[in-house]
Amino acid sequence: MPNTRQIKACSRCRLLKLRCDKTKPSCERCIRSKASCSLRFDNSAQAESTSNHSTTESNATNNPSARSSSDQSPSPSDRSAPSSDTVTVERDQSSKTVRRRQRAHLSCTRCHRLKVRCDKQLPCSRCRRSGFGRQCTYTHRVENDSSASASDAATDAVFVKAEEDPQYAVTSWRTRRRGTTHWKALILRIQACAANIGHEFFHAEDISLLHVDCSMDILLPTNFPFNSPGAMKYSSLDKVRSLICSYRDNYMSFVDAYFAIYQPVHPIIDAARFMEEINCFWNDPSEIDVSWLSSFLMVLALGCYAVNRDAASTIELCVAAEACLAKTPFMVRPSMSVMRTFCLMVLAKQLANGSCWSIDSSWTLLGIVVRLAVCIGLHKPPPSAPVEVYFCIQTAAITGMPCLLSSDDILERNAIEDTLLSHIEELGPWLSLSDSFPTICKIIARVNSNTEKPSYDEILGYNADMRRLMAITLEHPGCRGPLRATLDIFFRRILMVLHRCHALRPNAPTLHPVSYWASLECSLAILVHHRDFCEHMGHPDNRDLLGRMYKLDFFAAALTAGVHLLLIDAPLADGFSIPPRQTIFETLETCTEIWGRDIERSICFRAGHRTLTQILSMLSDVDNTRNHELPHS
Repeated sequence: MPNTRQIKACSRCRLLKLRCDKTKPSCERCIRSKASCSLRFDNSAQAESTSNHSTTESNATNNPSARSSSDQSPSPSDRSAPSSDTVTVERDQSSKTVRRRQRAHLSCTRCHRLKVRCDKQLPCSRCRRSGFGRQCTYTHRVENDSSASASDAATDAVFVKAEEDPQYAVTSWRTRRRGTTHWKALILRIQACAANIGHEFFHAEDISLLHVDCSMDILLPTNFPFNSPGAMKYSSLDKVRSLICSYRDNYMSFVDAYFAIYQPVHPIIDAARFMEEINCFWNDPSEIDVSWLSSFLMVLALGCYAVNRDAASTIELCVAAEACLAKTPFMVRPSMSVMRTFCLMVLAKQLANGSCWSIDSSWTLLGIVVRLAVCIGLHKPPPSAPVEVYFCIQTAAITGMPCLLSSDDILERNAIEDTLLSHIEELGPWLSLSDSFPTICKIIARVNSNTEKPSYDEILGYNADMRRLMAITLEHPGCRGPLRATLDIFFRRILMVLHRCHALRPNAPTLHPVSYWASLECSLAILVHHRDFCEHMGHPDNRDLLGRMYKLDFFAAALTAGVHLLLIDAPLADGFSIPPRQTIFETLETCTEIWGRDIERSICFRAGHRTLTQILSMLSDVDNTRNHELPHS
């Protein structure tokens, strides 16, 4: 006899295997998650189903032949469109309806298909041993944050909410896809603070826009410099030379703009030699090496965007550089011109695009750059190109992905090499900076490790080393202007990554005071740089372009400062060196206004502005509540 048990739970609670309170028109779980509840439409459907069922039974009782025919041949609608939670099975010329629950497939797709046990790792052990590690995928997967404190009940409540509501877990994908737990820890801590003060915090955009906007960047193609759609147009070198000749009247303004803005911060190009090669190109364009031609096109592209912000011309120059790079055997015989071109392309991706996807793709591109640099021995002394290492460490710290270099790959210089290079003033800060690379690589490796995370005492030792190296680098006479600001952001971002694990724990001001105050201090210093770089758009020195490269550093600093302000018992007013709460709040307001200028340019900017706006709203409510609770004199 078929199962006639009446189903009273809503379809969403049945799908997630959760208890439903059956409250109409919407159950409590659907109301909390703002989802459509099937109970809202259940009254009319249930009445119609009951009426049809009673009519069918009465007809079958009065007419046995009709009952037999109805048992043997189902209606055309049943044959053509069976419901999602029923399966029709034919046995001995009879039909039978079997109800099956729609269970979430917690195993990977391959183990589920083979009907074997899966350990639910990524990749799982079976796929890894069988050589299918890269194809190991999951249809339903909710990850937990291993760095969250087990004693933090509010954070645990956020995890429970993510497990109960798959939509909630999916919409926070932007923070979960990072390699480290830094972004997850920041977002989850803010969600926990919001739960403590009775607010809901959602770091998400419309889920229907995510995959569409993921393939649409602000300026350059997502996969640049590989297989860009417009690169085929410049497969002929004659067209490339014609493109360059079209800018002969104003090419010098582009080159000057590049050396004025980017060269002090990232000394990729040898200025004197580069100008000589430009003169050689104009004398005989056909005799110039194609790898140098690609670097020349990237310099023109970056300078063009700085001078007139012409997106079309910048894209044309960049894809032409990609076409020239494709003509070189860079995978088997890399050269210094190729390495410079790749570094310029990383710079273009981080500056021109300015979205989280472009930063992530820069980490992938830097993997190729680092390996090509090792092929030609750039990792051995003398350190002729510290910029590649700086790019690698900086991108790893921003994205949270593993560093592409280890401390053993970066050899220390000796005193003789320092004497030979110390007379060049512009190289002085970079020589001091390179001394910190081995320590920073160790910090990133330890912090991202699942088994060898540093203890609080080790963090204190790393903190002292980083403070010393930071002071030596920033106090160098050649470190001034934008270079000093960018290196200060770099060091403070590393310190935030170092102290993150202990600074975001409950009772951090009491248990881990150094990490707590270091995290707050570094986040506020980065926010000040954010305001200085981006507050005055259209400035002649184009500082806002450099600020675009550190968008994710600014966002992480804003989230960290928001966490410190949302903590109810945070001792922000203690200590003469720490600004009062209102000063931090006003700084956050200014930075949020800066984010609001670009909300129409990218979904990343829009999501960042929306997140910071929610934090400011919660802070305003908390401050208003505290003011009302204070006794009036």
